[in-house]
Amino acid sequence: MRTIMFSAIACLTFVATSAFADDDNQVQTQPVDEVSPVPAPEPPASEPVNPQTPPALDVPPKENAMAEHPVCTNPVSITPCYLSNGFLLERPVASEKNERFRFLGMGFSIGVPSGLALGLVGRIPKINFLKLELDGTYNGLAPGMKGSLTFDPIKFPIAPTLTVDAGGNWGGQVPGATNSPTISYQYADALLGLEMGSRDAFRFYLRGGLTHVWANASGLQKTFNNNDKSLSIGDVSLSASAAPAAQIGFQWLF
Repeated sequence: MRTIMFSAIACLTFVATSAFADDDNQVQTQPVDEVSPVPAPEPPASEPVNPQTPPALDVPPKENAMAEHPVCTNPVSITPCYLSNGFLLERPVASEKNERFRFLGMGFSIGVPSGLALGLVGRIPKINFLKLELDGTYNGLAPGMKGSLTFDPIKFPIAPTLTVDAGGNWGGQVPGATNSPTISYQYADALLGLEMGSRDAFRFYLRGGLTHVWANASGLQKTFNNNDKSLSIGDVSLSASAAPAAQIGFQWLF
């Protein structure tokens, strides 16, 4: 009986061993799927570098560059400073020395006692606060001439000025009057003014002050007593001090 049992166990063991051996052979003989190789990544193309031109560097703007710049920290300097791409630059300033100096122009005014005045205005280099004017005048009786000197020290759109002038008119008769005497006069003015505009270009002004007048009238014999030979009337000369004077006009330098 024991012999039969051992024989049966031996047979089962052999059958099991054979079955496991067949499974291993099947696993080893199964075909393996082919795996395609993965292509290697291409290296990035490098940009050509010009050996003469170095690559640009990103320079962060310096916040306190303006405060450390010697021109900006100089209290006397008036050169404006500004930042551009992180670099401090200086903008050139047009100075008065580089500007064209205007030394000649024209003037026009209406005033008392000068009448209508039209003439030339001039300045001397390096003394641009003084203006010289020479005018031809007309007072309704006869033509005349006038010269003036204006002191304009403040370069501002609205500024006070001081003007002194002197002139005179030749003798003339009153238009439309018969037997009119011939009247002539000379004068000297001192005027304070208020001028508006550019001192180096165009100025409109209002002036007022005092004048001294010397007047002469001739031919009064015909005016008052043309037929009476017993009455003789000679020429009359008058002078007036501290009389009012005024002018309105403009000066234009070109």
